[in-house]
Amino acid sequence: MDDCPSGSSNLNEFETLKTELSELLQKGGMHLHKWCCSGTPNHEPQTFPLDKNSEEVTVKTLGMLWGSSIDTFSYKVTVNTNSSFTKRDVLSGIARIYDPLGLLGPFITKAKILRYL
Repeated sequence: MDDCPSGSSNLNEFETLKTELSELLQKGGMHLHKWCCSGTPNHEPQTFPLDKNSEEVTVKTLGMLWGSSIDTFSYKVTVNTNSSFTKRDVLSGIARIYDPLGLLGPFITKAKILRYL
């Protein structure tokens, strides 16, 4: 199993969701691990020993970076500073983008339009 982003209105709902998801995955022979939330759980640490709750946690999920303290998604971009900039460079850059959530769609579309100029 890979990343499973989800959300809830409050921490009690989150803990219920996490418990139910853990039980469901265990029935299929899988184990839930490496989870993170943007709040402070109400339970004792031994209940969910794999908690990753911290002010500084940034989690990579579905190709994006999620900042748990401010609850925002970001995307790491590397810019090629070579003096030559060709259509091939644009196509190569577009092909490297992994965006299953479609959050970068408007930016990718602009880059795809540039390739036809």
